[in-house]
Amino acid sequence: MGAGLTLEKLAIDGDYVVYTIAIEDADIYNQLEIDDEAKNAALQNIGAAGKTFVDAKLGARFVYTNKDSKSDKEMSITPEELAKNYSSNAE
Repeated sequence: MGAGLTLEKLAIDGDYVVYTIAIEDADIYNQLEIDDEAKNAALQNIGAAGKTFVDAKLGARFVYTNKDSKSDKEMSITPEELAKNYSSNAE
């Protein structure tokens, strides 16, 4: 994925496509903030996959890991949020 990011796992879990992403640099990992701004950026960058997710009624979950951290950071976008975002961008 570049920039010290590795897609470690891609799976479907219930109503979500789950991306597990390892961030090598602990400083970058520690600076990662999961907030509304990050969620909005993810929604805007879902791109062509958006229609596929909406058609399959799936959401997206991003799990960020770092080998030096005791906990993961996670962000979820519900199927409903993706559908709403996709329909508003398609208009």
